Amino acid sequence: MYIFIDESGGFIPLDKEKDKFSTVAAWVIPEKSRRRIFKKYLEFKSAFPSSTREVKGSSLSEEHFRKLFSIFTGEQTFLHISSINSGQQTKNTADFHKIMQAKTIRDSAKPCIHKSMKDSLSNLADELENLSTQSYIQACVMTHAISATLRKAVLYFPPRDSRTLQKFSWRIDAKDKNKTNYEKVWEKILLPILQTMSFQTPLIKCFEYDYTFFQRFDNPKNYCPEHLKKHLKKEEDIFYSSDLNKIFREDFQFLSSDNDLGLQIVDNLASAFNRAMNRTLKPNGWIGLGPLTIREKTQSISLIQLDQTGYEKLKNDYHAKVVLDIWKNSQSMFLSDEMQK
Repeated sequence: MYIFIDESGGFIPLDKEKDKFSTVAAWVIPEKSRRRIFKKYLEFKSAFPSSTREVKGSSLSEEHFRKLFSIFTGEQTFLHISSINSGQQTKNTADFHKIMQAKTIRDSAKPCIHKSMKDSLSNLADELENLSTQSYIQACVMTHAISATLRKAVLYFPPRDSRTLQKFSWRIDAKDKNKTNYEKVWEKILLPILQTMSFQTPLIKCFEYDYTFFQRFDNPKNYCPEHLKKHLKKEEDIFYSSDLNKIFREDFQFLSSDNDLGLQIVDNLASAFNRAMNRTLKPNGWIGLGPLTIREKTQSISLIQLDQTGYEKLKNDYHAKVVLDIWKNSQSMFLSDEMQK
């Protein structure tokens, strides 16, 4: 599968002066569907001037979005959205969150026997602390989006086409020709933080489905390494885990969206939700997001908060209505028996 990731918004904390959302979107598509959907998207782009190399979501009208969403009808693909009301975040809260995250990394270095490993983790904590508040907030939302997307993909594709799980190709929208300092630091901290997050929200498999193609990502050891036991809620006789290095490092690229249709599409999708929450797009422009997202208990959008809860409770009726209307139109994670036949 291909996972295309882009963000919309500035992630700037405004110390609760006003509502201002920033969003990370991850669009997941099977390899077998890529050419067909890209062909449809090129037809969609043909309505714009030939000089338009990339159609940005910020410039699309409600009618444009309606036509864009029609591209995905009947396709086995999904969209994950993680979003934060950055306008309601305070710099002090975000910076404290950053300091505590760096402390966690330094604490993890204490049991290390080799000095080189301790030094590496200590340097990583320093680099994290040196990120700007804006970059740190973006890193948090990006990491959450990737974690949630992986968990959804492992449940979504087996009943539809289990072969999709044999490879994960990650495509991140690059901000420059060379990796920025933020991108370098975020890429370094990604796997350690994902590992820690996995103890709270592990990968869940439905054993009625075929995971043969995912087996190559299973770790052969069926016990928890000593340095990770402190994260366990209880001792388990058998410990199952996946190789995050294989899942993420085999094909993980920062690319320019200029020449990548997948990144152009996810830019449009991220913009649709962000504009919806920031009141610059009418409902007939964003309601088509629903069938792309996956229905969970009470919503299909992840709203992030940099506090102990980790999730934002919407206080504004307008924002709550956007999220609820998308959820009402979202697709099911699982297929009915009839659809699987």
